[in-house]
Amino acid sequence: MPDPIYLNLQRGEEALAIAASNIFAAYIISGEAKEDPEGKLLQAALDAIRLARHVDDNVIVPGEMPN
Repeated sequence: MPDPIYLNLQRGEEALAIAASNIFAAYIISGEAKEDPEGKLLQAALDAIRLARHVDDNVIVPGEMPN
């Protein structure tokens, strides 16, 4: 049995991992991940990062200073 892998993700990393897994699931359901699952996994992670940056650039939460 292989040794377990332990992760200690920060809150932002957790949010990105959840978003990326949802995006990757959509790729699987749509059939887009069939030919290149590893490539689509990377694309899902990059898409999640791009979405997070878009939200960060366009949403101001209470207590945050606008740019």
